[in-house]
Amino acid sequence: MAIKVFQLHKRASYEYKFIQDKFGISPNDHVYAIADGTTQSFNSEVWASLLTQKFISNPEFDSAKLLASFTQEASEFKCQDYKFSANPAKASLEREKLKKGATATFLGLQLIGNKAIHVTSVGDSNLFIINPDGTNAFPFDSAEALDRNQFFLNTESLLSNETETNIFWQKELPLQDESIIVLATDALSRLFLKHPNYIHDLIQIEDFDSFKDFCLARWDGKELEEDDITALVIYNFSSNKVSEITPPIDFSFPREKKSEFIPSFVSNPSSLSQSSDLSEIEMQHITNSVNQIGNELHQVKQSSKSQQTILLLLVGLVLLNTLLFAYFIIVKPGASKQDSSNQSAIIAERDATINNLQAEIDRLKLVANSQPLSNETSVILDSNSIKKEAIVTPEPKIEKPVVRNTSTAKSKETLAPTEDKKTDKPTIEQKSQEAKLSEEKVSTQKVNTVKKTDSVKQTDPTEIKE
Repeated sequence: MAIKVFQLHKRASYEYKFIQDKFGISPNDHVYAIADGTTQSFNSEVWASLLTQKFISNPEFDSAKLLASFTQEASEFKCQDYKFSANPAKASLEREKLKKGATATFLGLQLIGNKAIHVTSVGDSNLFIINPDGTNAFPFDSAEALDRNQFFLNTESLLSNETETNIFWQKELPLQDESIIVLATDALSRLFLKHPNYIHDLIQIEDFDSFKDFCLARWDGKELEEDDITALVIYNFSSNKVSEITPPIDFSFPREKKSEFIPSFVSNPSSLSQSSDLSEIEMQHITNSVNQIGNELHQVKQSSKSQQTILLLLVGLVLLNTLLFAYFIIVKPGASKQDSSNQSAIIAERDATINNLQAEIDRLKLVANSQPLSNETSVILDSNSIKKEAIVTPEPKIEKPVVRNTSTAKSKETLAPTEDKKTDKPTIEQKSQEAKLSEEKVSTQKVNTVKKTDSVKQTDPTEIKE
């Protein structure tokens, strides 16, 4: 089976080594695949190469098994050691892209004898089968249907199990003896769907210069979107010839001259109204360019915000550590010393108060013990001091009998001797009464002394201090 491989990078890439389209072929097993890495994602050319090589080494047409196989490749993609740009701004953008993963389309097929093919597809790459009676396209049969495609293979989506099996287009298509199979990426597929005759022009090309002129003419004519171009043409089932029509090593597109951009309507406002309508290809190209610039600016802005947030957090942590250090080194020891001195003063004052109270109690005990029972004293405590007062018990007064006047001298004479007797010589009965009163007085003094001594002992030291 003869095979032609057509590839050309877009002019903005300058060199062929920067092309993001990849292909894989296995003529012995009759397995073929192409993948188109998206410009906006990180290292999409690496991801596209992993997809094609995985498929030709192990072709699978069961959606669940194929999804598991590509998920394994996504894990390998993420584990690779990538070198980021030396430019900090560009390196930050690349890291943000890596977090979002790499994205690519995929189209693979395998011949079943010479009568049919199994095909599976994800994304906007397309298959064309050219028969003598017409051309069949799969999975899209119009440019509008191709542009409505929303499915791609993203590494992060695969690893997070967000990709479902329904994104795969799969079908078995019949072949005729003279059928020609063409696998093409999105830009070339869109051209063939709009202008079917161009596919026959491509099949006839045999060298790189003719292929380059074919693409440049369509780019300049705004018929072909300026993007990476990849196509596999499979024909002549009885041959094993493989032709790769790709740029030579020394080929590159000329770089544009750097100049200040001045919109035409600024330098010549009248040209704005005189400009002709843009074609759909031009509008699509402008839209893609604007979207790409917008996405990159948004990513740079998000990266800048993240860096500012991290910087503020670091500054806050440094300030917090400084304040804590100052507190524990300067403030805390001084407060501890002051608290310690205050506690020592309080303890000393308490001990002095206790000692004073104890001395006062000992003094009161001594006074109470040394006071003789015959001394008629009592201890009186008030709120200001402890005083001693000698309480002298007065002697009992003996009332003298009242002499009443009487008219008779006999009465005077009778009462006078009795009064003298009572005054000069107390009777035995009076002496016994006086002795009894004296004993009761002494007993009462003893009781009072004991009670007052006990009250001194039971008095609260705090109250005595007050």
